Amino acid sequence: LFSEAFSDSQSPQYRAAIWAADVAPVESTERMISRYALATFYFALNGDDWDKCGRGSTDCDLSEEWLTAENECDWYAVECRDPVNGDYTVEEIRFRESIP
Repeated sequence: LFSEAFSDSQSPQYRAAIWAADVAPVESTERMISRYALATFYFALNGDDWDKCGRGSTDCDLSEEWLTAENECDWYAVECRDPVNGDYTVEEIRFRESIP
């Protein structure tokens, strides 16, 4: 299962790993893991099609847009309780399609 996810260039895990490798470096392994987890969530739920704050969104402040070099705690609808330990909550996000 692990190797399948990372050998399929369309899988959320693969896409998140490619994104994480291309963004500005972060100061800790914990933050890199958290950003990867949130990016996997984003790709798994077709974040580029979200009504608000997906990549390239015109309905969002740039600082809140997902998958930018901005701190992930500033991304739209992400609440960071304890980012060092990966304690995040993703609040309300409007989707164009149903979540499977």
